[in-house]
Amino acid sequence: MIINKHQGIWPDKDLMTAGYAINQVDNKLVGVNILGDTSQQIESAIQAIIDNYNPLPEAQAEATEMVNMAAGEARTRYVTAVPSQDATYQMKLEDAKAFKLANYPEANLSSYPFIDGEAKALASTGQAAADFIIDTYNGWLSLAAYIETTRRLAGEDIKRETVWSNCSVIANAAINKLDAI
Repeated sequence: MIINKHQGIWPDKDLMTAGYAINQVDNKLVGVNILGDTSQQIESAIQAIIDNYNPLPEAQAEATEMVNMAAGEARTRYVTAVPSQDATYQMKLEDAKAFKLANYPEANLSSYPFIDGEAKALASTGQAAADFIIDTYNGWLSLAAYIETTRRLAGEDIKRETVWSNCSVIANAAINKLDAI
């Protein structure tokens, strides 16, 4: 009978590479080779693979991916995630800063296309549009830093972890922080 001491994490890739699989028959785990044959020798070989398997790297990779995905989801709750939108946000910010630096020249609003467009969209002045863009950026900056710091801290904690089952605990704590934003 095959026993997995890793509580649900299986060395699937290692078993497949060696030409083995595990099937459940009558509530027992039975080892088979690529031809579907079973024997004590096959089960012993499978058990050796399981016993020598280190689930830590797989658990670390999975936990890190969970945190990265949660950070991405947290970001997209606040920014538009479409191709080139980040470049557009950057150009809007540069336009807003230039408009402000020039003392908000309302008469030359058409020289600042992103400010002109934002003012029209908001039905406001160029100054209000530029200030809105800058304020939005400043708010996003602190939020983005919090998301990235949470992601990086969790990633480093996961990387340093030596007990595979703790990786998901670290990931879930970070995910809960990100979900709470």
